[in-house]
Amino acid sequence: MHAYVIDQRLEQSRRLLEEGSINVTYAASMAGFNNLGQFAEKFRKKYGVNSSPYLKSRDIGLFNYELYFVI
Repeated sequence: MHAYVIDQRLEQSRRLLEEGSINVTYAASMAGFNNLGQFAEKFRKKYGVNSSPYLKSRDIGLFNYELYFVI
């Protein structure tokens, strides 16, 4: 049961990072993580990347996608 709750919180934080222009600390907090270090460790374990680079890669991907349609 505990692992399921953690997994759902991680999914929520990932969605928050993808959907908006919020920082990692806020996404972790909104998903119910009080300890940022614990969040970072669990995020990295589940998704294979740290949360900050994940957020930046999402921004770059969106930017490149928008450029594709402008050109």
